[in-house]
Amino acid sequence: MNSSGSISPNSEYLDLHYSRPSQCVIVRFRRWIQPIEYVDEVYYRRSVDPDYSKVRFSDDLVTCSDLVVCSSSPMAFLNLARWNSGHTGSDWDRICALHLPSGRLAPVLDRGNLRVPSGYVGGWIASLIDADATGTILTCRVALALPTGPDSQTIQYMVSEVDLSTGGLNTLVQLSTPFG
Repeated sequence: MNSSGSISPNSEYLDLHYSRPSQCVIVRFRRWIQPIEYVDEVYYRRSVDPDYSKVRFSDDLVTCSDLVVCSSSPMAFLNLARWNSGHTGSDWDRICALHLPSGRLAPVLDRGNLRVPSGYVGGWIASLIDADATGTILTCRVALALPTGPDSQTIQYMVSEVDLSTGGLNTLVQLSTPFG
């Protein structure tokens, strides 16, 4: 979909969300660039409006891997990744708040303000699971790098709460595999 309400060429529907406080519909589409290259884009509209508006990311290498909506605040949180220039791999980039219905996008968490617990050498948000009602705490699947030798590390996955005001993590469940 673009601002005129039509679906962009080479796109496929991924998921739909609804923000009750803003009365906005939010939709993710995957736009195929090449047979194995894509960008996941986000569109939104007020429920009374017929046309969608596209959420503008910083450049075409940014993709939205998932999103969650707040139940009591008019916002959604987008988990953004950045493709490398050849689209052969991507890295976590940041979490942004999408303020509705204005469509203003504001960064709220990245590698610079994610507080990795002691003993770990890095981390990222692997996926978003939930947002609290006020949009201050996100429940996420988090990946943390634990050094296992001078040039090696193991990635450990866990379900954690992330306090957006501090970047601090509160681990809820240690996962035995990346997916559970």
